[in-house]
Amino acid sequence: MLDSLNDQIKLTDERRAAADSEALERENARLEEHRKALELIDLERKKLSLQSHMAERRRLMEALTQSAKDQASTNKLPNATIAMRWGVFAASLVVSIAAGVLSFQSFAALSSKEAHTAIDWFLLARGIIGSIVAIAAAAYATGWLKSFYEADAKAARDMQRFHYDLSRASWIIETVLEVQHEGKGAIPSEWIEGVTHGLFERAQPSNSADEGTQALGALLGFAGSASFGPDGARIDVGRKGTRQLAQALKSGESE
Repeated sequence: MLDSLNDQIKLTDERRAAADSEALERENARLEEHRKALELIDLERKKLSLQSHMAERRRLMEALTQSAKDQASTNKLPNATIAMRWGVFAASLVVSIAAGVLSFQSFAALSSKEAHTAIDWFLLARGIIGSIVAIAAAAYATGWLKSFYEADAKAARDMQRFHYDLSRASWIIETVLEVQHEGKGAIPSEWIEGVTHGLFERAQPSNSADEGTQALGALLGFAGSASFGPDGARIDVGRKGTRQLAQALKSGESE
């Protein structure tokens, strides 16, 4: 009876050990599946993050490109303005040619006459005036053509520079998003300021002279005479200029 009881206990222990082993295997399998599921989720998250990174860059580039298109359409002149430009140029040429023909006819009529009369002086005056008008109209037509050619060239240069800035902005956006995507830390503000310096900015021409030129002009205004030679510049200020200069200095200090 004791032997039978011992056999049952051993059998029970073996079954329990087998059940524990099977449960451990199931737990390990569950943990392995859980680990694989987490890896798959992390991979999908990285894919979504990369797609979000690319989508953000694409969205910003589309906004910049649309801005470039809007600027190009704004800078484009209407057809009526272009027609008016060429109309003024053609009218100036017509006036120049007509005045030139009139001047030529007047001088030709003068050369065919031997005696000089009042009519001859009229032809001479008409020829001179026609020559002046022809030259002035031709010069005006040339200046007019040059003015809108330079305007078109400046617009083309501005658009080319805008495209260069657009490419630089694309590189900046890609770099910033790449750093943020990989989690490499914060981007230094100095670097941002450096790479974006002058981006989408137009150089405005200066309408005022610098301070040195203004000071020299003011000094020459008070000078009685000025000379420039190998020994340098020499400026002589008379009594009147000295008084004016002193008054100007006093008024400047009082302000």
